[in-house]
Amino acid sequence: KDPEVRAQAAKVAGELQLREAEALLVAMVKTGTAREQFFAAIALGHLKSYEAVPALVDLLATNQDNDPMLRHAAVMGLSGVTDHAGVVKDHATHSSRSVRLGVLLAMRRWRDPEIARFLSDGDLDIVVEAARAIHDLPIAKALPMLAKLADQPLDSEPLLRRVMNANYRLGQVEGAERIAKLAASERTSEVLRLEAIAELMEWAQPPVLDRVTNEHRPLAARDAAPVRAAVQSALGSLLAGSEKVRTEAVKLAAKYGITEIGPELAKLLGDSAQPSKVRVESLKALGVLKAPMVREAIDRSLADTDPAIRAEALRQLAALDPSRAVPALAVVFNAGTPAEQQSAVQVLGSMKSAEADSLLTQLMARMLDNTLIPEVHLDLIEAVEARPTLKDAPSVKQYQTAWAASTDPLSQNRFSLSGGDAERGKQVFFGNAAASCRRCHMVGGQGGAVGPDLSAVALVEGKPRPRLELLESILLPNAKIAKGFETVVLITDDGLVYTGVLREETAEAVKLMTATGEIVTVPTKKIEERARGKSGMPEDVAKGLTRRDLRDLVEYLAQQVTPADPTKH
Repeated sequence: KDPEVRAQAAKVAGELQLREAEALLVAMVKTGTAREQFFAAIALGHLKSYEAVPALVDLLATNQDNDPMLRHAAVMGLSGVTDHAGVVKDHATHSSRSVRLGVLLAMRRWRDPEIARFLSDGDLDIVVEAARAIHDLPIAKALPMLAKLADQPLDSEPLLRRVMNANYRLGQVEGAERIAKLAASERTSEVLRLEAIAELMEWAQPPVLDRVTNEHRPLAARDAAPVRAAVQSALGSLLAGSEKVRTEAVKLAAKYGITEIGPELAKLLGDSAQPSKVRVESLKALGVLKAPMVREAIDRSLADTDPAIRAEALRQLAALDPSRAVPALAVVFNAGTPAEQQSAVQVLGSMKSAEADSLLTQLMARMLDNTLIPEVHLDLIEAVEARPTLKDAPSVKQYQTAWAASTDPLSQNRFSLSGGDAERGKQVFFGNAAASCRRCHMVGGQGGAVGPDLSAVALVEGKPRPRLELLESILLPNAKIAKGFETVVLITDDGLVYTGVLREETAEAVKLMTATGEIVTVPTKKIEERARGKSGMPEDVAKGLTRRDLRDLVEYLAQQVTPADPTKH
């Protein structure tokens, strides 16, 4: 009489595959409680019950996707009918959307290529589910049918991503043509146009991770030559797109050696109204394509008002005419912006000539005399360290002797105080697993709350905080611990040890936040010993960072001047 007893009996009957219970289970699907229907439907799947199909279809139609657990149970019941799969597929055109979805999900479990029939369903959600099954499992035999959807107008991003990737994975020329058309279409969103360009860029050497699911699905290398015509046909529309699309389109033209686009690239380069990134990439592409007008373009760009254009022009001049490039680079260190000077050092580091060596040693001497801007120090040190020809230069030896003699980690890393890239620093803060900054610290409402909120760390009482303090907080976390974030160690009368940041203390209890963010409450009467611990931040956290990572992180923190929104805490 108890419905829960009946439900559990249905569960066990299915697990034991008791064929004599089949009729009772079918009746339970039709008239039982939701719990009974759930266990009975799954049990009928274990029994591979052909007779249960009508009742399971009715359950899907009646449920109308309101209870996902019941839908799952009905799907499990249908997916068990492998010997009579045709009976289940007969309902693929059922008038009820819920029934069609249930049949689709059962066919997904069978990895049945006929699931492609749902790609023409009138319900977009069902089409997307079919695409997910075909692409994500994958169901290889149905992949060509999914790829052909690119010939139809599609408005669903999850669907279009899989359609594009199906064409990419199949690796046929017609697939490249479809991807190029999607990239060129104004109907396609910017993010998917960029994805289409990326697929064309990586056509010859596909990455080992799937572009949609990020699973390990390596593809063999393939010939990209046949794709060139498809890329060329799309370039005109791509160059009329957004800034990001134009920038990537220029790279695409260079990748495929489409020299016919040279005049258009020169036009983009000469248009000061174009975004800096577009103009820089246009100049890069002219160099890669060895366009006839590249020398003239370099000469004009050396006098451009945009420092990024001038820096790229110097890079290309160094490759084309090294003897002329070194004097031009020397001028940059007297009048160029920090970004230009960093770029100039990198260019010098790539040049293998006595003139370049001489200029690098002169710059080292200027660094030691404090007449070279600090933003360039790290770039210069890395360039010099990579050149065996300079190991005996006096200025290099002087620097190495001074650096080796110093035991102060701050002095050894002072070249990380200036010149970083804040955007890359943000990636270090939120994405670098070795540093794991975001686990404990918050910026702009994102991150952990174990350590201090760094949303306005660059300010002290409204004034800029010295960058040396930011560097110290990373390299020597125990030197100065922010008020309210001291670690407390408690030992209780039963021998337990609790360590964490003090969050609240009353006469009755002490609340600590552990390194995992958990709040632990320790009754005051149980505390026998109490001591101040070290900072919760690991002392060797910087060991997981390169010198550039450290510089970029300091730059990012130095730009955090907006107080956190108190409503987020």
